[in-house]
Amino acid sequence: MEYSVRMVRDALDSGTNLVALDMVRTKISEGSADAQFLYFGALACARMNAINEAEKWLNRINRDQLGESALAVDVWSLAGRIGKERYAAATDKADSEALGNARQAIDCYQHAFGISGAAYPAVNAATIALISGQ
Repeated sequence: MEYSVRMVRDALDSGTNLVALDMVRTKISEGSADAQFLYFGALACARMNAINEAEKWLNRINRDQLGESALAVDVWSLAGRIGKERYAAATDKADSEALGNARQAIDCYQHAFGISGAAYPAVNAATIALISGQ
């Protein structure tokens, strides 16, 4: 079956993340490594709390090629979310690895804000900076 961006987005919007991920995997196996579908795979994984897997999907996207598109903002914001979740999961928030995750989250959210000027990445960057002491 030929899955479209709309079909995958509808699955994500309805909370059927595993269905969306299966659609993306099918699309990728058919030879489409489109950045939009790779992002959808990462988002579905992140929503299922599979952070390492989400990062693998994101790492397949050439962010330089995204320029200043809406997709670039989504990709950078999701990368920020991954860093934020890793920081939040750290037992010792003062540990260098935890602080590195916080720094990664801040940098990614700031990059997204630099592209879009939107409140979401700005608020997230500021919040992580505040709670991590950075």
